[in-house]
Amino acid sequence: MKKLLPLALIVTTLSACNTHSDKGSAGAPFANPNDVLTVNNMYDISVVHAAMGKGDAAASQKAFARAMNGYIKGGSPTDIDLFKASICREPSAKAYFELGSALTDAGFYDEAVQSLHIAEDLGYAPLTNLMYRLAQATSNQNLASVDLRDSLMLHYMEVAIQMGYPHSEEFLKDGKFESLRRAKNFQSTFDEAIAAGPGSSSPGRLFWETFRNDFKQLKLPVTINTMWIQNHKLGDPISYDYEKFIPEMRNAEFSREVEPQYYYCGIIQQDTGYTTLLYAGRNEELADASHYTPTSFILTSFDRNGKIIDKMRAAGQESFTDTFKVLTIQPNLTFEIRDYKNIYKNDPEQEGYQKNYVTHSEPLGVNYYRIAANGKFEKIDAPLAMVR
Repeated sequence: MKKLLPLALIVTTLSACNTHSDKGSAGAPFANPNDVLTVNNMYDISVVHAAMGKGDAAASQKAFARAMNGYIKGGSPTDIDLFKASICREPSAKAYFELGSALTDAGFYDEAVQSLHIAEDLGYAPLTNLMYRLAQATSNQNLASVDLRDSLMLHYMEVAIQMGYPHSEEFLKDGKFESLRRAKNFQSTFDEAIAAGPGSSSPGRLFWETFRNDFKQLKLPVTINTMWIQNHKLGDPISYDYEKFIPEMRNAEFSREVEPQYYYCGIIQQDTGYTTLLYAGRNEELADASHYTPTSFILTSFDRNGKIIDKMRAAGQESFTDTFKVLTIQPNLTFEIRDYKNIYKNDPEQEGYQKNYVTHSEPLGVNYYRIAANGKFEKIDAPLAMVR
């Protein structure tokens, strides 16, 4: 596979000195309160590295969640501003990638390329999606050298396909790649990339493996309850590029409500035939008087190609009105889910939740399961579930 760094340096330089496309840059009124990173220096990689880990991570994540919620529902200049606000408060590869994607969709191609290369430098994954976005942005740039532009966009397309981009047909059909298809050697480059891709019969296999490998092994036994949630902060959001593996993300596009951000939790079991993962969803805009934000935990089994075998909401709650679930998983892969009703100090229908808080929880019942050899979640009786 070709080295990416030299091309990244070339195109970053070109973005700074060549003629801009119809929309060359997008401004934002936000700046870091600590004056470490601002919209004026956010594409200076040395400043970005100096600012890493020195900002307000909580404020950054809140701005990022708001930006993502707007972006997946159509996008607007406000979302670009919020991505920049997130970066200025605490830079991350994820935020730079999503900013680059939003800039590309909005037509700010030169600035998009700069943002995407910062994401690359910071180690964004999956790299295949970053290469796809670079191919899209570069193919629409108005660079002084057409030959160099063609070389760059063909290179990014080739790497994206070889690394397993799951929708390679877009390069052949999508209107956003008209310039790419007019490039000399487009068809031969595309054909060679497909032939060299990871498993032509399953082009998305590497994409799935990249998603799965971002999860860390979760030590069993584990109980996901209120105390566990308080002691294990969710800090590693899952990219919406992985919506193929998280159906809730696909539903967000059609929802008018504020949608959750999703987070990595851990691997429960990885076998030759299936992998069981635990991820979380949290609505960053909701909180009660105790600063509690509803957080749900989804248990999902996938086959070796990333197809969902089984899934269930296993812990926490999606909203204040849901029952609260407590999940306990044993090393022998049996698990129990206990349901509770949260009782608030004041009637939520009268007082709402923002100035309200939970006083206690009432048990509603318990169900027992096991993860079967095929990855499915089988309901079992209590004695077997309690075997250690």
